[in-house]
Amino acid sequence: IKAECPKPPATLLKLVALPTPDEVEKWVCEAASSAMIEKEATEEVCKLIAEHFTTIPDCVQMVEMLWNKIKAECPKPKMVLKFVAVPTPDEIEKWLCEAASSAMIKKEATEEACRLLEEHFGTIPDCEKLVGMLWDKIKAECPKPPATLLKLVALPTPDEVEKWVCEAASSAMIEKEAT
Repeated sequence: IKAECPKPPATLLKLVALPTPDEVEKWVCEAASSAMIEKEATEEVCKLIAEHFTTIPDCVQMVEMLWNKIKAECPKPKMVLKFVAVPTPDEIEKWLCEAASSAMIKKEATEEACRLLEEHFGTIPDCEKLVGMLWDKIKAECPKPPATLLKLVALPTPDEVEKWVCEAASSAMIEKEAT
């Protein structure tokens, strides 16, 4: 497949850069390490569970345990000798909203969350539906782009889609994962 792909101009690749898995991991881990985000997310998850399902005893402790499992998967920071700027709440919101807008990240995060919940608490009926509803609720809190911006964003053409597929087919990391 890769050999059949046309070579895209370098300028197009710069304009259509999707976040790399490392960037997504960085965003998720930065959000997961925020005590403020953890507290708000924990409260919201337990509230949604109570609204749509039966109340789960020790919900806060359960969600905190899941949150800690996610944090444990994050790479440990290396010793940094310089000061590192703490992201602003607006930057964190932007990163979370970018991640929340990705169907691929939603699918993987939902599956992993349900796997961890079931590993520690047994089967949870409609887990993926519940986590998906929570995901959608979080995503709904994200700011909407102005209407004028929406008019400027066109759907990709078949040629653009072909180029993106070929980019993915050219990725050694994706090739390694797929084989």
